[in-house]
Amino acid sequence: MIRKRIAEPLLVLACIHEFAWKMFSEDIQGDIRALTQWPLLVALCAFVAWLSKSRMITAACVAISIMSSTTAMCSAAWLYSPWSIESWEQSCSETWGFPMLLLSCFAAILVLYVCNTSDKNG
Repeated sequence: MIRKRIAEPLLVLACIHEFAWKMFSEDIQGDIRALTQWPLLVALCAFVAWLSKSRMITAACVAISIMSSTTAMCSAAWLYSPWSIESWEQSCSETWGFPMLLLSCFAAILVLYVCNTSDKNG
């Protein structure tokens, strides 16, 4: 029964991610797809962390969730209030004045630290 309760929402999230973007205009389809990827990835990471009961795997899943959230936040912000994108260099970081990839980098470093600490302590 628990497998069914986990499998059904995962499948719904996967279907939303896989097909919902096609219902939107071409100019925002990529952002919709990036936005719908986040809950799917977070749900999968939560499931893996729950199954593993491992501190290291949980830490990696948290980092992956944080990293994917920066893309989702950027897409959501652009959909809410689009800004001009004239070159590939322009990004959320430039628009917001904060390096969003720094959050991802911090999450990855934190995972390495937690994994290293876990290895030393048992």
